[in-house]
Amino acid sequence: MLLAQGLASHLFLAGVLVITVTLLYRTQRRLLQMRRSSGERLPAKRAPAASLSANLVLAGQTNPAARWEVELHQVARDYLAQMQTQSAVLEQQLREARALSARLAEQLEQLQQLQTLTSEPGQGQAGSHTLDSETLHPGIPDQVLQLAAQGLTARQIAARLHRPQGEVELLLRLHGGSAAAKKG
Repeated sequence: MLLAQGLASHLFLAGVLVITVTLLYRTQRRLLQMRRSSGERLPAKRAPAASLSANLVLAGQTNPAARWEVELHQVARDYLAQMQTQSAVLEQQLREARALSARLAEQLEQLQQLQTLTSEPGQGQAGSHTLDSETLHPGIPDQVLQLAAQGLTARQIAARLHRPQGEVELLLRLHGGSAAAKKG
C-alpha cells in the first residue's frame, strides 16, 4: 500500500514537472518570437554549465535558443530536486500521522475499556474507579453533586451546566448518585 501511494505521488510530481516544463518552453518560445519580431536580442539570465556549453559550441549551436534550452534543463533539474524534497517531507509527515493515528486508536481503546468498567453493574462504588472526575473538568463534579442534592434531574443539571447529559449521569454514578437525579 505504501509503495502504491509512493508511486502515485511520484507520478503526480512527474506530471507537475512535465506541465511546468511545457509551460516554460511555450513561454520562452513566445518571448523569442516577440523579440525576433522587434529585433531585440535575448539576454542570458544564467550562464550555461561548462560541459553543456562546450557541447553546444562543438555542435555549432551558439544561438540564444540553445542557451535557453540549457537554462530550461537547469530549471527542470532544480524543480525536480524541490519536488523530491517535498515528496520526502510529505512521506515523513505521513509516517508521523500514521503513528499519531495508532496512538489515538490505542487511547480510544483504553477509554472504551474504562467506559465498560464504569458501566458494569455491581461496580458502582466511587472508590473502586481509577478515573478521577476532578481531572476531567475541575469544579464540575461539585456543581453536579450540589444540583443533584437540590433534587434536579440529570437532564436539568446538564442543561444548567451546559454539559452532556451522559457526563452528568456518569458523575452521579461515580459518586454514588442521588435518588432525585434520575435520567429525567
